[in-house]
Amino acid sequence: MIRTIEALLIATDTPLSLKKIEEIVKVPEAEIRRYIDELNQEYHNSLRAFEIKQIAGGFQIYTLPEFA
Repeated sequence: MIRTIEALLIATDTPLSLKKIEEIVKVPEAEIRRYIDELNQEYHNSLRAFEIKQIAGGFQIYTLPEFA
C-alpha cells in the first residue's frame, strides 16, 4: 500500500487530498497519514532530495529547498 501511495504522489502534478487518496487506495485517512510519515522518514534517512509536503489541501512530492 505504501508503494501505491508513493506512486500516486509521484504521478500527480497537483496536490492530492487525503479524501482522494482514500478513494483510490481504499484505506482510512489515518493510515494514509502514517504511510506518508513513513515515506518522509525513509526519504530523510536515505538522504533523498525530496519530501512529501501538505499544501493546498493535499499532498505532493517536493524537492528540498537546497536542491530547488
